[in-house]
Amino acid sequence: MCLGFYFFHLEETPFTHRTRFMPISHKQMEELTAMEHKNVLEKYAKYILPPNHPSHVRVFRVAKQLVMANHSKEMEHLSWQVNVVDNEDMNAFVLPVSYSAISSRELANTKCTIADQSFYCF
Repeated sequence: MCLGFYFFHLEETPFTHRTRFMPISHKQMEELTAMEHKNVLEKYAKYILPPNHPSHVRVFRVAKQLVMANHSKEMEHLSWQVNVVDNEDMNAFVLPVSYSAISSRELANTKCTIADQSFYCF
């Protein structure tokens, strides 16, 4: 039975054509991600910086460059959301369905540059 479960949940990736094991469906992944996204927004709502804040603008610009440089068919239909959270309890994370967040503390400790379609952090 376990062997059947394993083989039933193998799929080919669209870009690299490698086989990968996916224990949950894409629909389940989207549902879990939506729940986690909602939880994060509720928990940190009062700490999320507005889109016109310089830190948010900086992170959005970097994220846009990274997504555009990917050239993956899987990412063409996604609409990314980026937030900067001004709270020391949170670090940084990316959810599987086009959502990412970073704390302003982590952003302050990172020096990033975009130059000639390259992204450097140190």
